[in-house]
Amino acid sequence: MPSFPDKIRFKFIIDNIKDKSKLKILDLGVGEGELHAELIKQFGKEKLVGLDFEDYCMIRYNKYQITSPDVVHNLNIFPYPFSNNQFDYVVAGEIIEHLENPKAFLDEVYRILKKDGYLILTTPNGCGVHELLENRKKSDVTTKYGHTFYFNDISLCRLLNYTGFDLQKVKYCFYRKYTLLWVIYPKFGGSNLMVLAKKINK
Repeated sequence: MPSFPDKIRFKFIIDNIKDKSKLKILDLGVGEGELHAELIKQFGKEKLVGLDFEDYCMIRYNKYQITSPDVVHNLNIFPYPFSNNQFDYVVAGEIIEHLENPKAFLDEVYRILKKDGYLILTTPNGCGVHELLENRKKSDVTTKYGHTFYFNDISLCRLLNYTGFDLQKVKYCFYRKYTLLWVIYPKFGGSNLMVLAKKINK
């Protein structure tokens, strides 16, 4: 069962995938398969490609009738096994914070997106109260969660612009216990950043 913030993230991702008649969607880092299963439900398996660095979580995928990723590849190794201009949408849910080189990752996403294609990206909010008070207070946060980088809205948007993306939307999801803070000050109360960015032709 997805957590409350995950439900918000999933809705943001699904709601921002348009023109459902002709789509090719790449889901990067399918993890345990919850989001990937929702994408299959909404858009059909034939329109999706799921990639993860190994198929170690096949048992957990089976819960969502997903036996393994479509493509097994380490996201820190470039290039990815796809052609230039191949996908209409790239979904990167809670991935960029785990990678060794976020800029190289975004450069690669740019390469494989079609002209006017979209990146839908979510990541923990680096200046949010959940990260500052609950996760980062743990001395082993990098080991425990595998987070290499933290982003706020400014740093993420600058990196997206630098790598050739036009920012279309920035929103936040939140944990219920921080609802009031999120309403008053979403940048601080939000647990995760949710971004829609469009590929700009260089």
